[in-house]
Amino acid sequence: MATTLLSPLDLLDLCKQEQREDIFTDVSTIAFELSLLITFSHMLHFFLKRLGQPSVVSQMLAGIMIGKSFLGHLPLATKYLNISNQENLTSIATMSRMLFMFLVGLELDPPYLLRNIRRAIIISYSGAACCASISLAATPLVYNLTNATGSKSLFALALALVLSSTASPVVIRVATELKLTMTESGRLLIASSLINDMTCLLFVAVISIFSPTGIGGNESSAGSKLFNGAVALTLIGGSLGLVRPGVKWLNRRNKDKGGIRGIELVGVLMFVMVISCVTELMGYNSTMASFLLGLMFPRTGATVRTVMGSLSYFVHNFVVPVYFGYAGVQTDLTMVRERGVAITVVVLIAVGTAGKIGGTMIGGRLVGMTVREGLILGLLLNVKGHVDMILISIARKYGIWGQTTYMVFLITVLLNNIMAGPAAAFLINQERKTLKYRSMGLEWLNLDKELRVLACLHSPQDAPTILNLLEISAGSTANVPSSSSPLAAYLLHLLQLTPRLTSTTLYHQRIDHHFQKDLLPDQTRQIDFAADAFVDQTSIPLRQINAISSYDTMHLDICRAAQDIRASLIILPFHRRLRLDGRLGFGKEGIRLVNRRTLRHAPCTVGILVDRGMSCRFVEVGAGVLHKVAVVFIGGADDREAMAYGGRLAMHPCVSVTVYRLLGEDMEERDNEDEDFVRDFERRFAATGMVWYVEKEVRDGMETVEVLMGMEGKYSLYVVGKGRRWGEGRRITEGMGEWEGEGELGEIGDLLASSEFMSSGSVLVMKQHQLVEGRREELGMEEEELVEGK
Repeated sequence: MATTLLSPLDLLDLCKQEQREDIFTDVSTIAFELSLLITFSHMLHFFLKRLGQPSVVSQMLAGIMIGKSFLGHLPLATKYLNISNQENLTSIATMSRMLFMFLVGLELDPPYLLRNIRRAIIISYSGAACCASISLAATPLVYNLTNATGSKSLFALALALVLSSTASPVVIRVATELKLTMTESGRLLIASSLINDMTCLLFVAVISIFSPTGIGGNESSAGSKLFNGAVALTLIGGSLGLVRPGVKWLNRRNKDKGGIRGIELVGVLMFVMVISCVTELMGYNSTMASFLLGLMFPRTGATVRTVMGSLSYFVHNFVVPVYFGYAGVQTDLTMVRERGVAITVVVLIAVGTAGKIGGTMIGGRLVGMTVREGLILGLLLNVKGHVDMILISIARKYGIWGQTTYMVFLITVLLNNIMAGPAAAFLINQERKTLKYRSMGLEWLNLDKELRVLACLHSPQDAPTILNLLEISAGSTANVPSSSSPLAAYLLHLLQLTPRLTSTTLYHQRIDHHFQKDLLPDQTRQIDFAADAFVDQTSIPLRQINAISSYDTMHLDICRAAQDIRASLIILPFHRRLRLDGRLGFGKEGIRLVNRRTLRHAPCTVGILVDRGMSCRFVEVGAGVLHKVAVVFIGGADDREAMAYGGRLAMHPCVSVTVYRLLGEDMEERDNEDEDFVRDFERRFAATGMVWYVEKEVRDGMETVEVLMGMEGKYSLYVVGKGRRWGEGRRITEGMGEWEGEGELGEIGDLLASSEFMSSGSVLVMKQHQLVEGRREELGMEEEELVEGK
């Protein structure tokens, strides 16, 4: 048989062709794996979310399905899935973690993290210390069960580190989906997980310096690793220093635009990825580098709006499933069938869970948390992630344990996460079923507690007065950058769903700033500019939310947003706006319908703002009295809410508050609850000179009207209750119903808002939340027939 000899050029061409085929095979294989992982995670979450489970569980289960545990054992699947070699998937999961942690840094509230650093440290370190102690005590048992042959002391150290750690990315994702990020305990949970994560990463860095091999397995000396660490720290520190001036330069460059250009967005993301990748190449984990780069971003301007608007959907729907699913892909659950593996996994889960929950509950009691809150935090702080993967891999490379023990720990980490999320979700859902979120009302909210306000607007014309009202609601901490403001302000831009928007958004009610910028450029730019000016001049964080819906369902968006952010107060603009002649014009009936339905269904106090203008510039501390506020108190829950809000306004150094209490002649008709509230208010505010307190005796509605007429032109804001008055309060407002043209304002509010009665001064009408017996509580259910009127 003749043999054909190939020339060197032919051999080179053949090698290049085979190399191209290998590259094409690798790319197609990884694309197929990612498609399966993302598809399965969304399919599983479609069913599991109905059981109240976070998406992390679905994503890890999807990883198990396409990994070594299921498809990896099917001969047909191995033709298309490279289960044995996961280097490409590992790299993609690492980059996914970088983007996710960068977005987490963008979304977190830095002042809150700093404000609760002491409490977070106590909770984090108490849980880790207790867990490490129990792990050390259980080391002989676990050592024998795993048949380990390495150093028992190193085994104990590795076991304590693995079981004591907390994966902050998993915690943040689960807390977000369980709607814990807007609660005090939820944000404390996130701060604690970040502290634990940073501490564990520091331990990993120290271990890697003195280990015979680096994290990547490369031989290097301790001096070389110290040099790499110094270079990495210098690089990260310099990058953090460049973030703020760089973003401000981009904001100035795009000052008259709704967002930055596409090439600038790519540049920002490339900057983050390069810094994170270089940190990884230096032999150190990039989790905190990516997180800190996002945390340092200024919260105002076109840059942050474009980055968040472009990243949010992509990261949450495509990047996150890959990152969390990677843990499931690596794990081979079939090894549980081997002798002793199942028992070892159960022991490790029991030791880690008992230690973390016990320590967290102890730390929680030290900072004033309830036992139930400590239990929930302990379960969520017990989740594992990237740090554990690194520690487990390092221990295998050092010979501390073998391949079987390595897989046992991977199974433990995976099952621990799958159980922790649902367990915490079950406890939270049970608590919410027994006690649905209901704001307790401003009259019971302590002044040192955070006031969470959802301010709604329909157009840029609503922004100036609403933003000024938010500013003076911040109290004495306004305009003080270093102070932690007791105000959490949210700005909800409500957009009516029109036929044009219907075809553009495909009935999606939620949109981001990047999409909205192209859709409604003029309105969004004006609102964004006003919001940026507010934050720059007042140093009060302002979070913007957007919603598109028809007027028939817009109140559902408002109520859901209030529930999500745990709002104490919703501020709605009145449907009639000020005309050029100083009178209120005819408003949109749709907005009036939204206000009425929100008043009925809101889970917290609602204030209707009749806008006659306030100062168009934000007030400055030390500028003297710039706003004079009058609070009218007759009696009832709504009036108590108005007076409580007036007390908060009095905390601002540039606001003067006068409280007018209108009294009848019969003292026996006065409500005891009103009397107790007024006495306490006098003690806290009037006796200390913070407010002016004036009592006026009136006999009927006519004398009440005369007192109100005497306030004409003296105040820039009037705060009153909507109604629900009994006894004496009903008698001294008798006959005023003829003024009531707008059911959502009540008698006093309608009188003050009437152009025939008063021509200056905005009016805020307060209605305290009250449970309505027998009505549907779930907003998603078909709404009952609207009950109009008071």
